[in-house]
Amino acid sequence: MYVARSLDNGKTWIPVLVADSPVGHQYFPDGDALAGKLAVVWQDSRVDGDYSVQLPVGNLANGTSSGTDALSTFVAVSTNGTSFGAPQEVASVRQQPQYEMFAAASVPFLGDYNWIQLVTTGGGSLFGYMTWTDNRDVVPGTDPRESTQDGFDTEGCWVEDPPGTFTRTCLNGGGYDQNIYGNSITIP
Repeated sequence: MYVARSLDNGKTWIPVLVADSPVGHQYFPDGDALAGKLAVVWQDSRVDGDYSVQLPVGNLANGTSSGTDALSTFVAVSTNGTSFGAPQEVASVRQQPQYEMFAAASVPFLGDYNWIQLVTTGGGSLFGYMTWTDNRDVVPGTDPRESTQDGFDTEGCWVEDPPGTFTRTCLNGGGYDQNIYGNSITIP
């Protein structure tokens, strides 16, 4: 994960490493700067014990789910613009980003709704609040249209009528419970 900075009004750019990890996919970054500090938040699969550079996040080689703790959210802070402190995991619960909730419950989508803002408090302390898309509340289920269950299906209250034709009959059974979560940190 890198950010780039310019000291000459955009004529040249200097890449700055935010977070170096030998495993995991890092994506959907957002950053904010205030009072000489820069904070970056992003999604990161370094926590997936079954991570493979060859596979999508949360997937095993056989096409099934690696579990519900494949992805987390991290933040890192720079106090000088040239280096960042160690990444801090800010999500209290890890998630499975590949739940099939869209396109008639056949396609995963984890929205890129990461956001961070730095503010100063009345006492002069610097504070960061961040949000991210999170699937921790999604209720897993089975999909009767699939002959092999892959672990990415969500609760759908499926009804078969006529035979061979399945309809998802409930939108409030928890199968679509993708939410926005957030956390805050004190910026040193």
